[in-house]
Amino acid sequence: MYYNNGRWYALVDGETYIPSWRFSRNQEVLPFHVLDAQDFIDSVKWRVVPGDTILFDFIFFIHPTAIGHWWEMLGPLYSILKTINFKRPCDQFVLLHLGRQHVLEWVRAMIAVTLGVGLDDELPPVLLQDETDNAWNQITQQLSGFSRDTWYIFERVLIVKDLATGGGRTFLNFNDAREFRELIYRQYGLPPPAPRPQVPRVITFQRKRANRRIINEEAFLDLLRGYGDLKIVEYNSSSSLYEQLLQMRKTGVYVSVHTSNLANAPLLQPGSAVFEVIQRNWMWNGLDRSFKDQTHMMLDIHHYAWRAKYLNQTVYLNERDFHKVGHWPAGQCGTEECVEAHTNVDVIVDIDEFKALLDDRLPYVWRGAGVQEAAIPWPDW
Repeated sequence: MYYNNGRWYALVDGETYIPSWRFSRNQEVLPFHVLDAQDFIDSVKWRVVPGDTILFDFIFFIHPTAIGHWWEMLGPLYSILKTINFKRPCDQFVLLHLGRQHVLEWVRAMIAVTLGVGLDDELPPVLLQDETDNAWNQITQQLSGFSRDTWYIFERVLIVKDLATGGGRTFLNFNDAREFRELIYRQYGLPPPAPRPQVPRVITFQRKRANRRIINEEAFLDLLRGYGDLKIVEYNSSSSLYEQLLQMRKTGVYVSVHTSNLANAPLLQPGSAVFEVIQRNWMWNGLDRSFKDQTHMMLDIHHYAWRAKYLNQTVYLNERDFHKVGHWPAGQCGTEECVEAHTNVDVIVDIDEFKALLDDRLPYVWRGAGVQEAAIPWPDW
């Protein structure tokens, strides 16, 4: 495959029309029709990028630290790399649309396991674009260190196709998912997840500071304290994955609003449970189930949710969003504007309803019931 001046090309000999191939929301491979590919290459300045390259576009670039989306892309890639003849780890990993500061420790560990990097080895070179201070400009930037007047010939490329098809993408099978979880722990020298004699009555509440905060948090925390030893955590882009894994290891019940760091939920120990608070009108393309889809693949993590359904349970942080989309029913909230507006809200939890959910499901969790036995339907919108 060929790369020049920020675009990806396939050279096509002859006059037969070949359409472009879109592999992500903002990237495509363009056919470049020439009479003779060899003559064309001889006429331009070129360089070869040898070996096996993975081309990966992080499509949620306006939320560059939204680590939850990595599961949707790396899970399938991990499974696929185990079944095809492609070098593991690859020789270079092209990561589009993110800056170097967005490749967090959490992300690096996930990529390392996906690519098959050894415990004592470094990641293969990660090729990024020149950085800007604007996410929308970032998607058009040149690969850093690549000259605009040179055609680069990538010897062998595996392209990760992602057209924003929703939150349901995951590993190809359950064994891959559980193996992946084990390897993440192995990266940090921790024992693999394993069933415990009894699920600890340790309730970890993940607090949010910027948005999707629980307005009536004090009453909510008082409720949680009635069920076990409550631990309150706050994670951000600088949080150590090792510390997060330690907390997941000792957690019995993980409570959080729908947020990026709920990406730790699939890393819980067998028998643990997730109780998720989902903001109103959050259902586009299955995004409300995105974390449940990942925990489901582990086969041993309970996952339940309470959903805000009413306008009086939602506080819009931007007044314009309230007037623009606040009165839209959930079934109409499929536009990018409406979806983005509902990432920037706070939530008022119905304490009585959440208590009823805990009272109904926690007895199953505490006695070690299987996931299928203790399952209930996902709340509708």
